[in-house]
Amino acid sequence: MTTPRFASERAPADLRDALGNRHLPAGAAPRIVSLVPSLTELVCELG
Repeated sequence: MTTPRFASERAPADLRDALGNRHLPAGAAPRIVSLVPSLTELVCELG
């Protein structure tokens, strides 16, 4: 898996775990909530 360089880039649609099993997202995530203020900036960069 490659990490997007910019927040405007999308993450890959499918993810693979350490065993190579493919995992597809269940649906679009409507929002992400950060409960730790120090991690909010990181969460925003991830998109």
